[in-house]
Formats: sequence, C-alpha cells, structure tokens
Amino acid sequence: MFLCFSDVVVVEMLIKPSLAAFGLCHKLILRFCEKYLTMPPQIRGQTTMALPQAKIKHLRTIGHKLKPVVIVSENGLSDNLLAELERALNDHELIKVKFAFEDREAKKAAIDEVIKHSKAEAVQQIGKIVLLYRLAKQTNKKLSNLHRPI
Repeated sequence: MFLCFSDVVVVEMLIKPSLAAFGLCHKLILRFCEKYLTMPPQIRGQTTMALPQAKIKHLRTIGHKLKPVVIVSENGLSDNLLAELERALNDHELIKVKFAFEDREAKKAAIDEVIKHSKAEAVQQIGKIVLLYRLAKQTNKKLSNLHRPI
C-alpha cells in the first residue's frame, strides 16, 4: 500500500513530535519515511500499477532465469505477434520480451504499445529486455512460471 503526499504530511505531523518526545534521532524518522512512505517504482518514467515492492522483487527473482519468448523487431506489432504475446501471457503469466530496435524512441513507443495492448505490468526493463507480468484468468500450474521452483 502506498501513501499519497497528503498522507505523508499527516503522518509527519503525528509522528515527528511524538518521536522527538522520546528522544529518537532524525535518522530513525528518515528510515521510517523511506520504508513506509515511498512511492511505487518508476519504469520508463511512468508509474506502474500498485504491485507491492515484495511482489516485484519476487517476480524479478523468477524472471532472472527466463529467456525471451517473444521478440519484437523493427517491423512493428503485427496481429500474429500480439496473438503470440497473449498466448504466452495466458500460459506463463511472467515472460520476457526482447525489443530488437536500434532507436531508443521507437523502442520506448513499442514497449508502451505492447503494455497497452496486452494489459500487462512491466516489472523490469534492462536494455532491450522487458519483464511482463499479467495474472491469468485460469492458471495452468504446469505452464506458469510463477508456480515453478526458483
């Protein structure tokens, strides 16, 4: 759960005087604010859905060993590519997608299009590889990457 700016102000007004009364140092207050009052992680400049930080860390751990199952080339997004992306997300729930683009702006636009069409969550982006997550309506435990041992 993430708090908005107004919640931060209210929490600071309530907590700081009481902590000062107990003689706790400023470092403890900063540690508390960093731990509980952080905003969701930024991926490519846009806020992701409200996935908890622990869930993101778990998904990144699982996704580390995965190979890209869909490769998007400079030819763009075709109907066949989007159908394969849908099939992969329905089967595996967590997949890596490689974007074979030279131009950064074109790659960013393609990533945004894939996320928009698939209604998936971008968990991580490193270079040309994006880790996508979307919970399937019916999970197949034999195919899902989420139900395999790490």
